[in-house]
Amino acid sequence: MTNYLLKKRQRWYATLDVPKDVRGIINKTKFMKSLQTDDRRRALALCGPIVAAWKQQIENARGSDEVVAEASIWRSMLHDAKSAQEKAFIEEQIVDRSYSIEERGFPKGVNDLDTARKLGSKTEDAERFHSIATGETIPLTHYMETWLSDTRVGEKTKDEYRAAFKDLATEFQTVEEVSRRKASEFVRNKLSPGRAQDTVQKKLSAYSGHWKWLELNGYIPDDRRSPWDGLKPRKANEEALGRRAFTEPEASAVLAKTLERHGKFPDDFHVVQLLAVTGLRLEEAARLRIRDCSDQGHAVWLHIREAKTKAGIRRVPVVCKAVMDMLRVRLEDREDEEYVFGNLVSKVYNKRSHTLSQRLGRSLRLVVKDESVVASHSWRHRARTLLEQGDINPWVSDWIMGHSRPGEGLNRYSKGPSDEQLLAAMKWVVLP
Repeated sequence: MTNYLLKKRQRWYATLDVPKDVRGIINKTKFMKSLQTDDRRRALALCGPIVAAWKQQIENARGSDEVVAEASIWRSMLHDAKSAQEKAFIEEQIVDRSYSIEERGFPKGVNDLDTARKLGSKTEDAERFHSIATGETIPLTHYMETWLSDTRVGEKTKDEYRAAFKDLATEFQTVEEVSRRKASEFVRNKLSPGRAQDTVQKKLSAYSGHWKWLELNGYIPDDRRSPWDGLKPRKANEEALGRRAFTEPEASAVLAKTLERHGKFPDDFHVVQLLAVTGLRLEEAARLRIRDCSDQGHAVWLHIREAKTKAGIRRVPVVCKAVMDMLRVRLEDREDEEYVFGNLVSKVYNKRSHTLSQRLGRSLRLVVKDESVVASHSWRHRARTLLEQGDINPWVSDWIMGHSRPGEGLNRYSKGPSDEQLLAAMKWVVLP
């Protein structure tokens, strides 16, 4: 049975799983349609166009080429043929479909194929369809989901890889199109402008990893060098791309805008208040549990136990009275394992802050248009700026921000700044 045929109660059905990345757009997890026949040969002939239409829906959701989408269907059917006779039948169907695609490009008033070719009819689509359908060339994303299922990365990284290939698909439709020169031009002219180098490097890692997988699994020749080997992001204008701190008017406006939705999202405003007076990362704040908070009267101490890096495991005091009062209310009569911000229920990519981040981003753009200001990280820039303006030692600021501190002594031998030093430093990080 091919990947697209399913037999139920002596009848053949066309079927196709909808990829995860477009299920939210198509609102289905699977396509299925009865072919109204119990004859496999007849089902094969009927299945191709139906599945091609479904595939086109998927590719339309991704913004991809319809010729590549349809050719991919026939390619899979040919690969799954059960006999030489069945394979020959599918090859005939591919040839017939190639001619019909070519006829679409005939000059006006011409119906004869030979005449059309003499007059310069466009044959690129038909040739591309035939080469993909017969396996001569590989559609750019044909094996992407198989490759992703073989990789040992989380769902978030897989979605980032899918997004990377959407970028690549704006320039290329097949693997064979990506030459070394074209890959280099793509990185320089399309991928790098307007993006941070780290972002570009992640996308290059996706392309390089996929090409290596294709080679290891025999889909491209062993002696063909990956076009991505050695390519690096173009050096960017860091000043243009860099994030910056909120100005005080911007910070006040962001807090006020977040407060407007306090009734619907009661945790959002309080999380932003906490970011403003601590410089915590958004996920660090979202993951705080009752057991992580200690009210010492003069301050509420936060113990960050889960962090992005080892340096992020730290204690940070909250000394702002308004935020301390907010935390004290939330700490009353609560179990140790409960989250401080219990209304943050999203666990996409195992991140409690995922939907909160999206909400904060939308609210931010209503008051600040500058792309160098970002919803949560600009609070960290602001906190670090305030610490510097307060003449706080950089290595104390590094501790507060959860950054690795420079030097052998600070990283290996020091146990960190004293409570007195931290309390003195945090008096400079105030609400706007």
